[in-house]
Amino acid sequence: MQLSLILLFIPLTFINSQSTAPIWPNYFTYQWTMAHVYDDIQLPPYSTIPVLNTTVGRGRTYYDWSLPAMIEYYYDICIPIFEATSNNFTCNFLNVNEIAYLVVTDPRATGRPPCCIFQNPWNPPAPDFLQKAPGVKYNGTGLFYTRPVRWWVLDDPQDPAGPFGYSFFEDTCKSSSSLTPENMMCTPSQFFFRATTGFASQFFDNYKVEKPDPSVFTVPDSCIDAQPCDV
Repeated sequence: MQLSLILLFIPLTFINSQSTAPIWPNYFTYQWTMAHVYDDIQLPPYSTIPVLNTTVGRGRTYYDWSLPAMIEYYYDICIPIFEATSNNFTCNFLNVNEIAYLVVTDPRATGRPPCCIFQNPWNPPAPDFLQKAPGVKYNGTGLFYTRPVRWWVLDDPQDPAGPFGYSFFEDTCKSSSSLTPENMMCTPSQFFFRATTGFASQFFDNYKVEKPDPSVFTVPDSCIDAQPCDV
């Protein structure tokens, strides 16, 4: 674990460990490409979308903190954090009413119920979570292809699921007279997390600060009697 973290941070240029993390807007949507790198050699952060030993899929996220609610649509492969079965199926990861559901939308998901409860209670990250969560550190700058990004890493010793990495496009974080460092907003670039094997990263595009239709957060009938997920 320690060696992995050391290697994880090598590609970054350290600038200022005290840099204030940006906040999310209260609502947004974006699309993404998820790359699941299933070896322990290619470690994030990634300057391009990986190809070797990688499974790639597309998806979309909707977020509305006023509810609070969040849903991720995995169009090709499910989020690779469940060891009980492969992730070669489509799914939705719905977080609403303080419950996180895994909603299966693909008959390829053999051995999976149509809906299960991932965590209860569970809320989406607050807009300022990178400023308040324990274990968050500024990790310098890097590149995504040729575009500079700023990185923050969340590595809470009490959370064995970490580390998690968040990057934002540097050219979207320009200072504004109406914004202080404590409420600066930037366009997100990438999010990485530990998978069942290796790491997975979401590379964002088509980011829009717009309020989602509340219907996207509707709990499906298949979740009415949902049981805890078999992870």
